[in-house]
Amino acid sequence: MSRGGARGAACGWASAPLLFWVLLAVVSAHAYFSARALKDEAEKAAPEVSLTASPEEKVPPLDLERLPALTFLATAYSLPGQTASGETVRVGIVAADPEILPIGSIIHLSAGRYSGIYTVLDTGLNIRGRMLDIWMPTVEEARAFGVRRVKVRILRWGGKSSAPRR
Repeated sequence: MSRGGARGAACGWASAPLLFWVLLAVVSAHAYFSARALKDEAEKAAPEVSLTASPEEKVPPLDLERLPALTFLATAYSLPGQTASGETVRVGIVAADPEILPIGSIIHLSAGRYSGIYTVLDTGLNIRGRMLDIWMPTVEEARAFGVRRVKVRILRWGGKSSAPRR
């Protein structure tokens, strides 16, 4: 009986790595399909918004309250250098998960004194899901920002096409 019990325990430990990889695959698939569903939901609800207009065009003011607001977890960074898109970092840039907000997306961020229009031009190794990393000019300002929940309204989708995909 003890030999059978030892054999059962050995099989249990031998299958632990396999179980780990199966669970990792399930969690990854869930995250991927949740992100796709979020993107599809936001694309259906958000109208295409023109942010630039020629002088002869009369564009009504943007009514942000009519756009759906998504909650993201935001942090801040102040590293010098270039973004994933190749541009130099500057105020008005955020890093996001490209599966959620593709590079080139333009968003309105509601975050107290940091509220305004930002462009997704960067990604980050730790930016996954509904997370944003906001660029700030000083380390002190980034630390003071901390980690907080913010509201995001998508003004224009980035990527190869700025038109919503159907």
